[in-house]
Amino acid sequence: AGAVISACGKGKEWEKAVQFIGAISEINVEFDTPMVNAAISACEKCEEWEMALHLVYAMARGKVESDTITYSAAISACENCGEWEKAMQVFYTMRQSDVESNSITFCAVISACEKAREWEKALHFVSAIVQSKIELDTIALNAAISACAKANEWEKSLQLCDAMTQNMMESDIVTFNSTINACEKGG
Repeated sequence: AGAVISACGKGKEWEKAVQFIGAISEINVEFDTPMVNAAISACEKCEEWEMALHLVYAMARGKVESDTITYSAAISACENCGEWEKAMQVFYTMRQSDVESNSITFCAVISACEKAREWEKALHFVSAIVQSKIELDTIALNAAISACAKANEWEKSLQLCDAMTQNMMESDIVTFNSTINACEKGG
């Protein structure tokens, strides 16, 4: 069943994935976390954030355990659609549920903030990564640098780029382009 739902996700057939979950529950077959996660991932790929959130909250009502993948996929679905506040809401629900977050989770919520030009919130989540003892990666910092650039906070972008260098983190073309973009906007 999980393979069918995953195939629906890969084929961007989120409706079929959700229908399959519904059909399984109607015939009283228990569905599990990986099956629902696959449906949430299908929704993420198709930018169906509302259905992704519906599935997350239905899991809690149906006594199906949520995990890091559940929440990360739902946050990414919100991020893909510019729903940064919903992404943050899902992140905090995850924390309240005592589900561990990882670098993918943080990258998704930072990217959601970046797309909304919410640079202060992006920096808040960068700090949260460090406090969580999760390894800070280039993708998360690039999203934070880009968030600062979009908000004309060129000094913050430079500080983040400098911090990457000081901590011997690998910078890439995105790092430098985002920093240069920030400096251009800043004058």
